[in-house]
Amino acid sequence: MSKIDEVRSISRNNTPHSWGAKTTYAEAEILLDQRFGKEHKEWAEKYHKRWWIEEIDTTGMFTLPTKPTPRERFTIREHELETKEGWDTLKIEVLNEDTETIATYNRNYPNMLKTFEPFRHGDKMFALISPDYTATSVLDLTTGEIIASETPHSDGFCPAGFYVPDW
Repeated sequence: MSKIDEVRSISRNNTPHSWGAKTTYAEAEILLDQRFGKEHKEWAEKYHKRWWIEEIDTTGMFTLPTKPTPRERFTIREHELETKEGWDTLKIEVLNEDTETIATYNRNYPNMLKTFEPFRHGDKMFALISPDYTATSVLDLTTGEIIASETPHSDGFCPAGFYVPDW
């Protein structure tokens, strides 16, 4: 069995609270003492009816995602497009692990910076991208369609890089 020890309380208005979890009961006791011990006893008794440590069975609650990670599965290829007005534009090809083009979009800035970040949400694959140099968009890597986007603004913030943890 995998387990954690969680510090919990019930407030005077019967609202349950979680104050964090530790991997051992001894560590959870230290956390409990920090929250409800001698130094905080007056506050604890004023706002909470009861506090305790509860063992939580975490078996099956978390499974490491399969490899390869999204960052390993998807890449981009950049092509410069010359424009007559303003900055040059980049044509971006999104490639899967078989180096097949699965999506394309134009970026209205001559440098990608670090504005392509693939990630998984549940069983679906997406990427944070920045077709406009002042806005972030979400690309569905299954359909190749942009499914969400900020409104660009010429005085807006310029995303310089994205990062989404693999899990």
